[in-house]
Amino acid sequence: MFDVLVIGGGFAGMWAAAAAARVRDLAGRKDVSVTLVAPGDHLVIRPRLYEENPGRMQVPLDRVLAPIGVKRLRASVTRIDTASHEVTTRDE
Repeated sequence: MFDVLVIGGGFAGMWAAAAAARVRDLAGRKDVSVTLVAPGDHLVIRPRLYEENPGRMQVPLDRVLAPIGVKRLRASVTRIDTASHEVTTRDE
């Protein structure tokens, strides 16, 4: 089993997780899991000053990630140990 862990739920994190899932699926690798760690539940779209109702400019991460087989962990990463391949998180 191989694990891909993406840290951060902004545009870069969401697209990285989606790309990893796509490559996994194209390769037919059912032994690869993709997980995104983010403290919030939404991808927040940064509005421009002229746009109306900026408070509604967000998309639930699960709505984007669940259909493509990416798991999401609602947490913040507090430590990354590259030697042991371990990430420590704090629940949000």
